[in-house]
Amino acid sequence: MIEIYGNNVKLDNVEVTSGAKNGIYVNNNGQGAWTVTFNNIKTSGNAWAGIGLVAQTAGDSITANFTGTNTFAEATNVYADITGYQDAVTVTGLSSAVVNAKLQKVWTAQ
Repeated sequence: MIEIYGNNVKLDNVEVTSGAKNGIYVNNNGQGAWTVTFNNIKTSGNAWAGIGLVAQTAGDSITANFTGTNTFAEATNVYADITGYQDAVTVTGLSSAVVNAKLQKVWTAQ
């Protein structure tokens, strides 16, 4: 698993497979507004999802920009939990978000 705890991060041509949780996890816990760019990302076989995006405290936000060709083989491609500050997560370059049975906002590769 790749865990991101910082602003202005760009992952380019990364493949993450067979993780016990998410392939990539962005965890903003009390750090304000973050922007993360994902370009040509490939995930498969990760237990929870390809990518998890979590803004944990009031005032935190994550903007996740997806560019290039991104491929997610997990049932849940990219998600944000909707039990906390889910409206603080913005995703561009993927499908419109839907809410799944696990109460997660979920985006899929286009």
